[in-house]
Formats: sequence, structure tokens, C-alpha cells
Amino acid sequence: MMNTEAKFNLLNKSADDDDHGHGHDSIADHSNHESAELIGSNVDLLTKILVGLPGKSIFRFKFVSKKWLSLLNHPRFTLLFDKLFISSGLYYHESNVSYDVTNPTTPPFRSLDFYPDTHGIRIVQSCNGLLLCRCDKNVYEYEYEYDGTGNYYVFNPTTKKFALIPPVIGSPDAETLIHFMGLAYHPTECVHYKLVCILRAGHTDLGVKILVRNGKWKKLKKQTFTPLGYTEFRYGVYWNGAFHWAPYCPNPMYLRLDSEQLQDFPLPSTLPVRYGYCRKRPLYFGESRGHLHLVDTIHEKNPSSLNVYEMLKDHSGWFIKYQLDFHELFATYPKMTHTYRTFYGDKFEFIVLDVVRGEEDEDTFMVVKVVDNIKRYNILDKSFQHLCDIPNDNIDQEVEGCYSKAFAKTFHPFVGHRYIEKIGS
Repeated sequence: MMNTEAKFNLLNKSADDDDHGHGHDSIADHSNHESAELIGSNVDLLTKILVGLPGKSIFRFKFVSKKWLSLLNHPRFTLLFDKLFISSGLYYHESNVSYDVTNPTTPPFRSLDFYPDTHGIRIVQSCNGLLLCRCDKNVYEYEYEYDGTGNYYVFNPTTKKFALIPPVIGSPDAETLIHFMGLAYHPTECVHYKLVCILRAGHTDLGVKILVRNGKWKKLKKQTFTPLGYTEFRYGVYWNGAFHWAPYCPNPMYLRLDSEQLQDFPLPSTLPVRYGYCRKRPLYFGESRGHLHLVDTIHEKNPSSLNVYEMLKDHSGWFIKYQLDFHELFATYPKMTHTYRTFYGDKFEFIVLDVVRGEEDEDTFMVVKVVDNIKRYNILDKSFQHLCDIPNDNIDQEVEGCYSKAFAKTFHPFVGHRYIEKIGS
């Protein structure tokens, strides 16, 4: 079985042969030439090897021959690559965190300077290789309402392409406030990305709009609603043809994009009793490889024991996929048990940033922030690996009950944004 480096070398050799033909080779190189010719002439085999390479290599190989350019630009190859959902890391505040411990990947970008927005740009959400970004203009004190006069962007960090989103509100002087903006994209289910917007439709009512394929905002009929109590639409996740809001509120819900109908979103029956009150949030809510996860403590007073829940495909309920015990980690880092009060409620010095499902269970892992560093927890063998250090004084700043402008890169202080390579437009 060839390793990645061997495949890469053979591909380079095959590419050279495509452009220059054979030279005077030694007998020792003859077998390599035969292997290279076999790969170069067999499109299926070549595709199978190329699709497993990093996006950076794919773009390099587009320049070696017309034959390879045609193959790598073909929609079939693009779809095969994008469907792999290669999660190479995440963006967390001003840090790019690589998931590969032995060979850390190069960050796809070092700053959000793809568009000359003088107000600065921050990440709102990641979704299957695309980033929803927003300028910092007119962000209100608690950062969950926004007057809509600034720009939103959809950015592909792999290709460096972006789109400027048309304004939701006709007049920049409109009093309507945007409560939420979310991105829905999937290479097979939702090929043309959509944006979901919740905005004020009256004194207490909220309405929903969707940005459809033609680039125009569509107001959903009969989808004006009155939220119960204090409802935050702070963070959302696209999964299984629907957009789901993280359950921070008494009446969690999701929006089916095909029927354009709001539905009640059930919660796991075994969640701690603190749910149902405002400003309470799970430790993690996100999607990976077609699985929707929610992570929380088994008991509110014991933060070292966690349940990883998975949603059933028909949205009828949850089941416990993994049960994790972090007692040893908490013993190593006593500060993890310390709590501090924030605008979002009492928090431990322990944050679940990501749950990444592999093709097999042994490839599944969790990414956690432990006090001042980020670790990878391999779920099957229960081992921890150090990923990077995060200075606390750049993250846990709080000013008069809300988080300060230390979050120059991301919008949500407890959310990391996964980087997935996507070579399609």
C-alpha cells in the first residue's frame, strides 16, 4: 500500500511524463516509470489518488498538464473531493488550530482581509467549507442584535473566493433589527448556499427570510412568530435539509428548507434540569459528517462526565452516542472546575470546541479548550494530544457583563469555526 508521500512522488512523475515524454532512464527507474504510466493512463485510479490529497496540492496539479487540468476541473471530481468533508482544523478567535498533531496544516489565511472593509470582518459561522462573515459596523452592546447596515459575506477560504450578500433591509435607516443570520450549504443536499435571517416584524414578533438562488431575499409566508420568554438566536447549524438554532431558549426550533416551515426542536430527555431557562447553553452543538451532536454534562454539578448526544435522522429525538469521563484531566488541571459568571451564565474553564466524526470510530475525536490550551481527545482510545496554547488574557476578557472586542476573528465567544477544504466555487 503506497503512503501519501509515495503517491505524491508518483503523481509528479506521471505529470512530467504527460508533458515531456520519456528520457534516457536507468534500469532502477524503470519500475517507477511503469507505475507512473499506469496511474497517468487510468483515470479512475488517478482520481482515487488525487481526491485524497490536500486542496493545496490539487491546485498545484492543475498546472502540470491539460489532461490533469480537465480532470481536476470536472464537476465529478470536485463533488468527490468536497463530499469527503476533510476537517483539518478550526478558527478560534485569533488562532488557527490544526487538528493534525504530527503534521500541522498551514492556515488557509492569516487575516480576514479578502475584502477591503474598513470596519473589520469577523467570522459568524462555518458550514461545510464555507464561512459566513460580517463586518463590525454597528454591532450593539451585547452583539446579538444588528441594525443591518453593514455587509455580510460568504467566503471560501480554500479557493479565496467570496460573495457580497445583498442587504436584507431596503433602507439603511430602517428600524428593523436583524436578530440572526445563518448559512446553509451542503455539496449534495443544498448545492447553492442559502442564508436564513430572523428579523423583527413587530414589537414582539419576529419574521424569517431566506436568501434563495437568484440572490434575492424571500419572506416566508405565515412564519411570523412570538418567541417565549428571552429567546436568543445566537448560533445555528445546517443539518439534514434543515437549519437548527442552538437550544439556548425555552422553545428551540428548526427550519425545514424544502417546506420552509418552522418546527419544534426536541431536546434530549436526560439533559440537566437547568434547561428551559434563558441564557443557558449546551457545552457544544454542531454537525459532522451527517451527524448532529449536542454535548453536555451528565450532572450539572459534575462537569467532568459528559454525554455526546446524536439526533435521529427523522428529528424525532436523540440517543447517547458516547459517554466521556474527564476526571483525570480535571485532576491535572484543577482550574477547570472553577466557574466564572458571564453574560451567558456560569461557565467552567473548559470548553468543547468541536466534535469531529471519522469514517470509523477510531478516527472520531473531540477538541476541547482546557484553561489556556487546546487539546484533541481521541474518543476510542481515550487519549489526549496537545494542539496549541491559547493565552487566556486574549480570550476571557469581560467588560460590564459582555465580552470585549478581543474577539476580532469570531462572533461567538464559546464557538470554534471548523475549516473544511472545499475546492468547488
